Amino acid sequence: MEGRFGGRGKKLIQISINSYAKICKWYKQIFISYARKDYDKVAPRVQMISLLKNKFFQDICHLNPGDNWEERIFENIERSDAFFLFWSSAARNSEWVKKEVDHALKVKNYIDEKPPEILPVIIEHPPPEPPKDLKHIHFHDNFLYFVTQ
Repeated sequence: MEGRFGGRGKKLIQISINSYAKICKWYKQIFISYARKDYDKVAPRVQMISLLKNKFFQDICHLNPGDNWEERIFENIERSDAFFLFWSSAARNSEWVKKEVDHALKVKNYIDEKPPEILPVIIEHPPPEPPKDLKHIHFHDNFLYFVTQ
């Protein structure tokens, strides 16, 4: 599909939307996994996800009084095509982050190509050691490295 921009007397510029789509990946639903201690670092990043009109599930935003919270968390991991793992020392030491990662891996059947795609979002530099089952995923963020220098 092609889009066109132009004005009176100006040469039309063709923009290939398909080319743009190849470098951008949009998800139907994103699961937000984080340690509660990191909420102040996670919230602004999740706000950007929301501003980009992406659907996401975050416990603090989407659980209601009376919900079976554990069931809802696992259901939302299962229906998400992306799993954003906000990674820090607090996340590494969080029992619930570990449970969420383990469930995501179980849903994927330990096959990288299956959803949800696990994407670490590094919020601490240097990042702590990744979970044993995710050691094959790159856990360093070059941008964060330069921002913290």
